[in-house]
Amino acid sequence: MFLTIKSKNRKIGDIAATYLPIKQTCPSSCVLKDNGCYAQVGYVGMWMMKLEAKMAGVSAYDLIRKEAREVAAYGPRAKGKPLRLHVSGDARTTASVSLLAAAEKKWDGKVYTYSHAWRDVPRKAWGNISILASCESTGEAKEALKRGYAPALTIAFHPGEKAYMQDGLKIIPCPQQTRGVTCEKCRLCMDDTMLRKQNAVISFAVHGVRKKRALTVIQ
Repeated sequence: MFLTIKSKNRKIGDIAATYLPIKQTCPSSCVLKDNGCYAQVGYVGMWMMKLEAKMAGVSAYDLIRKEAREVAAYGPRAKGKPLRLHVSGDARTTASVSLLAAAEKKWDGKVYTYSHAWRDVPRKAWGNISILASCESTGEAKEALKRGYAPALTIAFHPGEKAYMQDGLKIIPCPQQTRGVTCEKCRLCMDDTMLRKQNAVISFAVHGVRKKRALTVIQ
């Protein structure tokens, strides 16, 4: 129900992905929740409304437990295919994240995701999952690095394709957004260890039909 083996998302490419209800799983610390989140509009948004209605009343922990079971069950057959957790949704407690970390061990391929709950969940709870802390300022990105997370930074726009320095951080514009390279081909976010070593941040420009609304909450 939550796991899609062959994604139809042209941005991420031919990789597996999971989708969770935003209402139950995303923390209130995400300023984009109900404020221009890309996963609440368009095709993903329509699917999300159906999923939230179907899963109404189910706790966030139980949703992630079901997700983890799906990942673990299919994992041995993945044959090296990467898995993007939470194209929509998040895991906001250590207990929930531990379920995903255990499921990752059975996935034959790289597993990666992003989370706004990086202040509440220690990095080590994610285990071998490549996890990037979702941030809305360079100040938050520096804090995330101190907590052991590689940061993903939401910005208004990309000044160009090349990496640049800002506030002592190496900012790498998302290659998918600047050059059309799919996540399947890029794989930068699948190596948070490398990003941390380089004091690097992957930046994502706000996008989607509610872009203007999103800009009001990140600036």
